[in-house]
Amino acid sequence: MKEFSATMKQVLQRGLPGPSAQRFMAPAGRVVGPFEEKDYPDARKASVMVLLYSRQDEVRTVLMERPSYDGVHSGQISFPGGGQEQQDADAWQTAQRETMEEVGVTDIQLIGPLSPLYIPPSNFFVRPFLGWLPHEPVFVPDEQEVASIVEFPVHDLLLPSVKSTMMVERKDWRMEVPCYLIGGHQVWGATAIILSELEALLEKMDE
Repeated sequence: MKEFSATMKQVLQRGLPGPSAQRFMAPAGRVVGPFEEKDYPDARKASVMVLLYSRQDEVRTVLMERPSYDGVHSGQISFPGGGQEQQDADAWQTAQRETMEEVGVTDIQLIGPLSPLYIPPSNFFVRPFLGWLPHEPVFVPDEQEVASIVEFPVHDLLLPSVKSTMMVERKDWRMEVPCYLIGGHQVWGATAIILSELEALLEKMDE
């Protein structure tokens, strides 16, 4: 499966799909970029890891179910990742550190960055990275950060049956949003937007 990582690198070198792909899974009215960090000087910096690896002759990725708490991302499905800390040399190191802390995986090889996102509810400027693990992972989830691990084959994203909509309710609004149906979970918001760009890249690989 090493050729998957090499081919994906070649696809990335041709340019990211960005908003043209992200908009398909963005809630109505949400701006999908392109985003530049200089336009959000007060935003908190964060990174997430789109971890790719081979298991049972399939390329897979992993999401996490967040624990329930009193916050905007309670119980949501997300990629491993989090806020940049002072000791992090750069955004890629943030993604590596957070992945190690949350799911216990190290030795990740950089494939390349995806399009950054600004997330208004949490005021995060997020840099997603595609990473390749050259062996099967053994996940060791952090009990404080991770309620469950959600693995799935990345090519499932190309199936029409995994796309749907759901109702999201907050204190002062209610909205129907697009989502992916993955592992019995409804995946929406920033995570779905990032997955939408990954889906577009997979389509380019198959061309």
